[in-house]
Amino acid sequence: MEKIMMQPRPFLFFLVWFSLIVSQSILVTACNNTTPPSENVIQVQLQKQAFNLGYIHGPRITSQDSALLAELHINQAGGILNKEINMVLRPFDTIENTLIDASNMTGADFLPMIIAASSSRTLAIAEQVAIPQNIITFSDTATSPLLTTFPDNDLVFRVIPSDIHQSKVLAEIAFQKGAKSAAMVFNLGDPYGEGLASEFNRVFQELTGGNVTLVPIPESVTVGFDDYMPSVFENHPDVVIVAFLIFPTNSQFINEAINQNFQGQFLLTDVSISPSFSSNIVAPELLQGAVGVSPSKGIESNPEFLFFKNSFEQAFHIEIERFDSNTYDSVILSALATEDAGLRNNTDAPNGLMIKESLRRVMNPPGVKIGPSQLKYALALIDAGEDIDYQGAYSANDFDVNGDVTGTILYDVFDFSQTKLDFVLNHTFTIEVPANP
Repeated sequence: MEKIMMQPRPFLFFLVWFSLIVSQSILVTACNNTTPPSENVIQVQLQKQAFNLGYIHGPRITSQDSALLAELHINQAGGILNKEINMVLRPFDTIENTLIDASNMTGADFLPMIIAASSSRTLAIAEQVAIPQNIITFSDTATSPLLTTFPDNDLVFRVIPSDIHQSKVLAEIAFQKGAKSAAMVFNLGDPYGEGLASEFNRVFQELTGGNVTLVPIPESVTVGFDDYMPSVFENHPDVVIVAFLIFPTNSQFINEAINQNFQGQFLLTDVSISPSFSSNIVAPELLQGAVGVSPSKGIESNPEFLFFKNSFEQAFHIEIERFDSNTYDSVILSALATEDAGLRNNTDAPNGLMIKESLRRVMNPPGVKIGPSQLKYALALIDAGEDIDYQGAYSANDFDVNGDVTGTILYDVFDFSQTKLDFVLNHTFTIEVPANP
């Protein structure tokens, strides 16, 4: 199949403009407590002559920006299979509304894959929308260990490490602080919180022999935690891990704990590592000694991470946040795998089963090691029938048999600063995740 090289569209101004429009739309939606009709919003974003790729994203504006930057870079490199790629964006909502959005991102106008944020939304989309149609579900932020064993017909992939590793880091920190008992709060039925709780409980008991009190709380409870406070604090835990899905719930819980006379320390998971969380704390002294853990933004010594970081900041004039490099890699990998699947199957419309076979081919060795700074060369190699080994903006990872990442992953550990009223980086854990046999 001959590839037609296209001129990149004048898109940078549009990226910034569209990002602002989307963020304002989300803000209005939140204030009015209504959701615009999904199909209408999606149809407005469609480009009939492009490969449309659906992305159900989290609340951070930078996640949308990262996806749009990847779109720009792919199209500047010539697009895929003679077409440009076009991101179609929707913020995640309730499970029910998110499933409607996902359903509206399928069909002839869309690539047979959906990028989704959040473990609960990713699993719901995969099970109820994507897998029955042989569509790939790709996640940039779904960290629940449940994704590893989920029966997915090899159609679920993620470019963020499993919380098996974050749980170990949290348990190790608690152990180093001399904790003998712990309590953990999380959302009932949420794969993210339940996965963290299960793994933390196991590792903490192995390290300390101590007890962990697990307190699941319905996601609908975002204020008024009085009924749950005794279960959390009555045994005087040395550490309390706060692992709700949404950061305002985390900060609200800590605010309401002011009357519990808690003498231990709070441990916070990745959701809370943001200025927005810190600014919602009414009494910063509650976080005296608090520690936060989050996957790193990327490896500063990785030139592909620096390429992404510098490109992002030049385009949007703001700093990247956590998970942004993962979002960027998700879009780039989707494009590279689509190109590979189309060329190998001699089609300009590869299906999901074809693309899933190409995801590991472009992500894993053997092949020419190549990253997002050389996308035009990467596409040329694929067109020539060569294998590539994608070296991502997040890290030089590979996919294992479960669609999880292996290789080098990093977790940043933060202390809460009483003077800066924010989390300050203390040190970084480096973990080498081996490929499973």
